[in-house]
Amino acid sequence: MEMSQLEVFVTVAREGSVSRAGARLHKTQPAVSMALKRLEESLGEPLLVRSGRGLALTHAGRSLLDYAESMLKLRAEAFETLKGLRGLGQGTLTLVGPDSVVDCLLPDLLRAYHQAHPKIAIQLHRGFSERIPGEVLRHEYDFGFIAAEPVLAGLQSLDLRKDALVAVVAKDHPLTKLPPKDIKAVAGFPLALHSPRTPSRVKLEAHFRHAGVEPRVAFDLPVFEALKAYAAEGLAVAFLPELTVAREVAEGTLKRVPVPGLKIGRTIRLVYRGDVLLSRAAQAFLEVVRANLPLKGGKAPS
Repeated sequence: MEMSQLEVFVTVAREGSVSRAGARLHKTQPAVSMALKRLEESLGEPLLVRSGRGLALTHAGRSLLDYAESMLKLRAEAFETLKGLRGLGQGTLTLVGPDSVVDCLLPDLLRAYHQAHPKIAIQLHRGFSERIPGEVLRHEYDFGFIAAEPVLAGLQSLDLRKDALVAVVAKDHPLTKLPPKDIKAVAGFPLALHSPRTPSRVKLEAHFRHAGVEPRVAFDLPVFEALKAYAAEGLAVAFLPELTVAREVAEGTLKRVPVPGLKIGRTIRLVYRGDVLLSRAAQAFLEVVRANLPLKGGKAPS
Protein backbone atom coordinates (compact mmCIF):
# COMPACT_ATOMS: atom_id res chain seq x y z
CA MET A 1 0.00 0.00 0.00
CA GLU A 2 1.54 3.27 -1.15
CA MET A 3 0.60 6.85 -0.31
CA SER A 4 0.08 7.59 -4.01
CA GLN A 5 -2.47 4.75 -4.21
CA LEU A 6 -4.30 6.09 -1.18
CA GLU A 7 -4.38 9.54 -2.76
CA VAL A 8 -5.97 8.06 -5.88
CA PHE A 9 -8.48 6.09 -3.83
CA VAL A 10 -9.55 9.11 -1.74
CA THR A 11 -9.92 11.28 -4.84
CA VAL A 12 -12.02 8.66 -6.67
CA ALA A 13 -14.19 8.23 -3.58
CA ARG A 14 -14.77 11.97 -3.36
CA GLU A 15 -15.40 12.47 -7.09
CA GLY A 16 -17.35 9.23 -7.61
CA SER A 17 -15.71 8.87 -10.99
CA VAL A 18 -12.38 7.61 -12.32
CA SER A 19 -12.35 10.20 -15.10
CA ARG A 20 -13.01 13.15 -12.78
CA ALA A 21 -10.43 11.86 -10.31
CA GLY A 22 -7.90 11.53 -13.13
CA ALA A 23 -8.55 15.11 -14.21
CA ARG A 24 -8.07 16.39 -10.65
CA LEU A 25 -4.87 14.39 -10.16
CA HIS A 26 -3.59 15.08 -13.68
CA LYS A 27 -3.43 11.36 -14.39
CA THR A 28 -4.88 9.28 -17.21
CA GLN A 29 -7.88 7.06 -16.53
CA PRO A 30 -5.84 3.86 -17.08
CA ALA A 31 -3.27 5.08 -14.52
CA VAL A 32 -6.03 5.76 -11.98
CA SER A 33 -7.65 2.40 -12.59
CA MET A 34 -4.31 0.60 -12.27
CA ALA A 35 -3.55 2.34 -8.96
CA LEU A 36 -6.95 1.29 -7.57
CA LYS A 37 -6.46 -2.28 -8.77
CA ARG A 38 -3.05 -2.59 -7.10
CA LEU A 39 -4.40 -1.12 -3.85
CA GLU A 40 -7.28 -3.61 -3.81
CA GLU A 41 -4.89 -6.48 -4.55
CA SER A 42 -2.57 -5.47 -1.71
CA LEU A 43 -5.52 -5.33 0.72
CA GLY A 44 -7.34 -8.38 -0.62
CA GLU A 45 -10.66 -6.52 -0.64
CA PRO A 46 -12.69 -4.64 -3.27
CA LEU A 47 -12.98 -0.98 -2.35
CA LEU A 48 -15.29 0.42 -5.04
CA VAL A 49 -18.16 -1.01 -7.06
CA ARG A 50 -20.11 0.42 -9.96
CA SER A 51 -23.58 1.74 -9.24
CA GLY A 52 -26.21 3.46 -11.30
CA ARG A 53 -24.73 6.84 -10.40
CA GLY A 54 -21.06 5.92 -10.89
CA LEU A 55 -18.81 4.34 -8.25
CA ALA A 56 -19.78 3.50 -4.68
CA LEU A 57 -17.69 2.48 -1.71
CA THR A 58 -17.85 -1.07 -0.42
CA HIS A 59 -17.86 -1.80 3.31
CA ALA A 60 -14.07 -2.19 3.15
CA GLY A 61 -13.82 1.03 1.14
CA ARG A 62 -15.81 2.99 3.74
CA SER A 63 -13.61 1.57 6.50
CA LEU A 64 -10.42 2.51 4.66
CA LEU A 65 -11.54 6.01 3.65
CA ASP A 66 -11.26 7.60 7.11
CA TYR A 67 -7.81 6.11 7.65
CA ALA A 68 -6.64 7.12 4.20
CA GLU A 69 -7.82 10.70 4.65
CA SER A 70 -6.08 10.89 8.04
CA MET A 71 -2.84 9.52 6.60
CA LEU A 72 -2.87 12.00 3.75
CA LYS A 73 -3.60 14.82 6.17
CA LEU A 74 -0.69 13.77 8.39
CA ARG A 75 1.60 13.61 5.37
CA ALA A 76 0.62 17.15 4.38
CA GLU A 77 1.18 18.38 7.95
CA ALA A 78 4.58 16.67 8.06
CA PHE A 79 5.62 18.36 4.82
CA GLU A 80 4.48 21.73 6.14
CA THR A 81 6.35 21.20 9.41
CA LEU A 82 9.56 20.27 7.63
CA LYS A 83 9.13 23.23 5.31
CA GLY A 84 8.84 25.48 8.35
CA LEU A 85 11.91 23.92 9.93
CA ARG A 86 13.97 24.51 6.81
CA GLY A 87 12.94 28.14 6.81
CA LEU A 88 13.16 28.57 10.62
CA GLY A 89 9.46 29.33 10.68
CA GLN A 90 9.06 26.89 13.54
CA GLY A 91 11.00 24.34 15.54
CA THR A 92 12.52 23.68 18.94
CA LEU A 93 16.05 24.09 20.29
CA THR A 94 16.99 22.03 23.36
CA LEU A 95 19.93 23.04 25.55
CA VAL A 96 21.43 21.84 28.84
CA GLY A 97 24.15 23.33 31.00
CA PRO A 98 25.40 23.74 34.58
CA ASP A 99 24.00 26.52 36.76
CA SER A 100 26.91 28.90 36.18
CA VAL A 101 26.44 28.75 32.41
CA VAL A 102 22.65 28.82 32.44
CA ASP A 103 22.49 31.82 34.77
CA CYS A 104 25.48 33.87 33.69
CA LEU A 105 26.59 32.96 30.19
CA LEU A 106 23.45 32.16 28.24
CA PRO A 107 21.08 35.13 28.76
CA ASP A 108 22.83 37.39 26.25
CA LEU A 109 23.38 34.53 23.81
CA LEU A 110 19.78 33.37 23.89
CA ARG A 111 18.57 36.94 23.55
CA ALA A 112 20.56 37.28 20.33
CA TYR A 113 19.23 33.96 19.04
CA HIS A 114 15.62 34.78 19.90
CA GLN A 115 15.83 38.16 18.22
CA ALA A 116 17.12 36.51 15.05
CA HIS A 117 14.69 33.56 15.14
CA PRO A 118 11.66 34.47 17.27
CA LYS A 119 9.54 31.51 16.11
CA ILE A 120 11.95 28.89 17.44
CA ALA A 121 10.98 27.57 20.88
CA ILE A 122 13.92 27.30 23.29
CA GLN A 123 13.94 24.59 25.97
CA LEU A 124 16.71 25.20 28.51
CA HIS A 125 17.59 22.65 31.19
CA ARG A 126 20.04 22.52 34.09
CA GLY A 127 22.46 19.64 34.47
CA PHE A 128 25.89 18.53 35.66
CA SER A 129 28.92 18.86 33.41
CA GLU A 130 29.92 15.25 34.06
CA ARG A 131 26.57 13.90 32.83
CA ILE A 132 25.82 16.31 29.99
CA PRO A 133 28.04 14.72 27.29
CA GLY A 134 26.27 11.38 27.70
CA GLU A 135 22.87 13.07 27.60
CA VAL A 136 23.75 14.81 24.34
CA LEU A 137 25.03 11.53 22.87
CA ARG A 138 21.69 9.92 23.77
CA HIS A 139 19.89 12.60 21.75
CA GLU A 140 18.26 14.13 24.83
CA TYR A 141 19.46 17.63 23.87
CA ASP A 142 20.71 19.42 20.76
CA PHE A 143 23.57 21.11 22.62
CA GLY A 144 25.25 20.84 25.98
CA PHE A 145 27.45 23.32 27.81
CA ILE A 146 30.17 21.76 29.94
CA ALA A 147 33.05 22.84 32.13
CA ALA A 148 34.70 19.45 32.50
CA GLU A 149 37.06 17.08 30.74
CA PRO A 150 37.14 14.97 28.74
CA VAL A 151 34.81 15.45 25.79
CA LEU A 152 33.39 12.05 24.85
CA ALA A 153 34.10 10.37 21.54
CA GLY A 154 31.31 11.06 19.06
CA LEU A 155 30.91 14.67 20.16
CA GLN A 156 32.08 17.85 18.52
CA SER A 157 33.17 20.64 20.86
CA LEU A 158 33.63 24.38 20.62
CA ASP A 159 35.59 26.36 23.22
CA LEU A 160 33.53 29.32 24.43
CA ARG A 161 35.61 31.00 27.12
CA LYS A 162 38.04 30.48 29.98
CA ASP A 163 36.92 30.65 33.59
CA ALA A 164 38.64 30.30 36.97
CA LEU A 165 37.77 29.68 40.60
CA VAL A 166 38.18 32.88 42.63
CA ALA A 167 37.76 33.90 46.27
CA VAL A 168 35.30 36.74 46.97
CA VAL A 169 34.33 38.54 50.17
CA ALA A 170 32.26 41.47 51.37
CA LYS A 171 33.65 44.86 50.43
CA ASP A 172 34.62 45.55 54.07
CA HIS A 173 35.92 42.07 54.93
CA PRO A 174 39.23 41.99 56.89
CA LEU A 175 40.96 40.22 54.00
CA THR A 176 40.45 43.26 51.77
CA LYS A 177 42.66 45.33 54.05
CA LEU A 178 45.59 42.91 54.09
CA PRO A 179 48.26 42.01 51.52
CA PRO A 180 47.52 38.93 49.42
CA LYS A 181 47.27 35.92 51.70
CA ASP A 182 48.09 32.29 51.04
CA ILE A 183 45.49 29.58 51.29
CA LYS A 184 46.29 28.94 54.98
CA ALA A 185 45.37 32.49 55.94
CA VAL A 186 42.19 32.41 53.88
CA ALA A 187 41.20 29.04 55.31
CA GLY A 188 41.23 30.61 58.76
CA PHE A 189 37.94 32.33 57.94
CA PRO A 190 34.57 30.61 57.48
CA LEU A 191 34.20 29.44 53.89
CA ALA A 192 31.25 29.14 51.51
CA LEU A 193 31.61 26.41 48.90
CA HIS A 194 29.44 25.13 46.07
CA SER A 195 28.22 21.72 47.20
CA PRO A 196 28.22 19.51 44.08
CA ARG A 197 31.57 17.78 43.79
CA THR A 198 32.53 19.44 40.56
CA PRO A 199 36.09 19.16 39.21
CA SER A 200 36.81 22.67 40.54
CA ARG A 201 35.60 21.72 44.02
CA VAL A 202 37.74 18.57 43.98
CA LYS A 203 40.81 20.57 42.94
CA LEU A 204 40.17 23.16 45.66
CA GLU A 205 39.96 20.48 48.33
CA ALA A 206 43.20 18.99 47.01
CA HIS A 207 44.79 22.45 47.24
CA PHE A 208 43.79 22.66 50.92
CA ARG A 209 45.18 19.20 51.63
CA HIS A 210 48.46 20.02 49.87
CA ALA A 211 48.78 23.11 52.07
CA GLY A 212 48.13 20.98 55.15
CA VAL A 213 45.03 22.85 56.29
CA GLU A 214 41.49 21.81 57.17
CA PRO A 215 39.06 24.41 55.79
CA ARG A 216 36.22 25.75 57.95
CA VAL A 217 33.29 25.19 55.60
CA ALA A 218 30.41 27.16 57.08
CA PHE A 219 28.13 27.11 54.04
CA ASP A 220 28.00 24.14 51.67
CA LEU A 221 25.21 24.93 49.24
CA PRO A 222 24.21 24.12 45.64
CA VAL A 223 22.98 27.65 44.84
CA PHE A 224 25.42 30.30 43.63
CA GLU A 225 23.13 33.19 44.54
CA ALA A 226 22.94 32.07 48.18
CA LEU A 227 26.72 31.68 48.41
CA LYS A 228 27.23 35.17 46.99
CA ALA A 229 24.69 36.59 49.44
CA TYR A 230 26.49 35.07 52.45
CA ALA A 231 29.80 36.41 51.19
CA ALA A 232 28.31 39.88 50.63
CA GLU A 233 27.01 39.89 54.22
CA GLY A 234 30.53 39.19 55.50
CA LEU A 235 29.66 35.74 56.77
CA ALA A 236 32.19 33.80 54.72
CA VAL A 237 34.86 33.75 52.03
CA ALA A 238 33.19 32.25 48.96
CA PHE A 239 35.09 30.28 46.33
CA LEU A 240 33.12 30.59 43.12
CA PRO A 241 33.62 30.56 39.35
CA GLU A 242 34.69 33.99 38.16
CA LEU A 243 31.84 33.90 35.65
CA THR A 244 29.26 33.85 38.44
CA VAL A 245 30.62 36.86 40.36
CA ALA A 246 31.70 39.16 37.54
CA ARG A 247 28.66 41.42 37.90
CA GLU A 248 28.94 41.75 41.67
CA VAL A 249 32.66 42.49 41.52
CA ALA A 250 32.06 45.12 38.85
CA GLU A 251 29.31 46.71 40.95
CA GLY A 252 31.43 46.63 44.11
CA THR A 253 29.15 44.47 46.25
CA LEU A 254 31.84 41.76 46.32
CA LYS A 255 35.61 42.04 46.22
CA ARG A 256 38.07 39.49 44.90
CA VAL A 257 40.77 38.32 47.29
CA PRO A 258 44.04 37.33 45.61
CA VAL A 259 45.16 33.91 46.78
CA PRO A 260 48.77 33.22 45.72
CA GLY A 261 49.19 29.74 44.30
CA LEU A 262 45.50 29.17 43.65
CA LYS A 263 45.21 28.40 39.93
CA ILE A 264 42.07 26.39 39.26
CA GLY A 265 40.88 27.11 35.77
CA ARG A 266 38.39 25.56 33.39
CA THR A 267 37.29 25.88 29.80
CA ILE A 268 33.59 26.21 29.09
CA ARG A 269 32.68 24.30 25.95
CA LEU A 270 29.70 23.70 23.74
CA VAL A 271 29.24 20.04 22.78
CA TYR A 272 26.99 18.46 20.16
CA ARG A 273 26.75 15.23 18.22
CA GLY A 274 29.12 14.97 15.30
CA ASP A 275 27.47 12.00 13.61
CA VAL A 276 24.08 13.51 12.77
CA LEU A 277 22.79 16.33 10.61
CA LEU A 278 21.78 19.21 12.86
CA SER A 279 18.30 20.63 12.52
CA ARG A 280 18.02 24.05 10.91
CA ALA A 281 17.25 25.55 14.33
CA ALA A 282 20.40 23.94 15.76
CA GLN A 283 22.52 25.08 12.82
CA ALA A 284 21.29 28.63 13.33
CA PHE A 285 22.19 28.47 17.03
CA LEU A 286 25.70 27.32 16.20
CA GLU A 287 26.03 30.28 13.84
CA VAL A 288 24.95 32.68 16.60
CA VAL A 289 27.43 31.15 19.06
CA ARG A 290 30.34 31.43 16.63
CA ALA A 291 29.42 35.01 15.80
CA ASN A 292 29.62 35.95 19.49
CA LEU A 293 32.91 34.28 20.42
CA PRO A 294 34.54 34.67 22.81
CA LEU A 295 31.51 34.78 25.07
CA LYS A 296 31.71 37.32 27.87
CA GLY A 297 28.75 36.55 30.10
CA GLY A 298 28.80 37.48 33.75
CA LYS A 299 25.33 39.02 33.56
CA ALA A 300 23.12 36.87 35.72
CA PRO A 301 19.42 37.71 35.67
CA SER A 302 18.43 40.19 38.33
